[in-house]
Amino acid sequence: MLNDGHVKHRANPELINALINSGTHFVTGQYVAHAKRTRVERAYEAADLVTGKSVLVQPTVICSAWVWGVNAAYVHWALKRPNDRLLVESGAVPLVPPPVRALPAPAVPSDLELAEIAHRVGAERWLAAGSAAGL
Repeated sequence: MLNDGHVKHRANPELINALINSGTHFVTGQYVAHAKRTRVERAYEAADLVTGKSVLVQPTVICSAWVWGVNAAYVHWALKRPNDRLLVESGAVPLVPPPVRALPAPAVPSDLELAEIAHRVGAERWLAAGSAAGL
């Protein structure tokens, strides 16, 4: 059952059984995307979808995005975040999270700063620290 906020939509079990028993041909989105057919054959396959002689199941992301008029990236994000649906649809959080910024590169001390540290800790400790670090 789907709820679009206004009307609840439910697949009619009698219709589903009638389709199954009527010899309706079910095609997957993957099949449609990769079927080696001429344009004329594809036109008749598309007409079969319109008339109900065939039914599209498991459409591809691109097909589903096109049908619903959204970007395929949005569909991918919706697939990644099914548990966040109510929050996203309410506007509490964005569908696509903001990009995570990389940490800045660690600061490399200048020669002057290294000399100040060496002077502060002394030569023996400086060399011991270098040895302990495997340098």
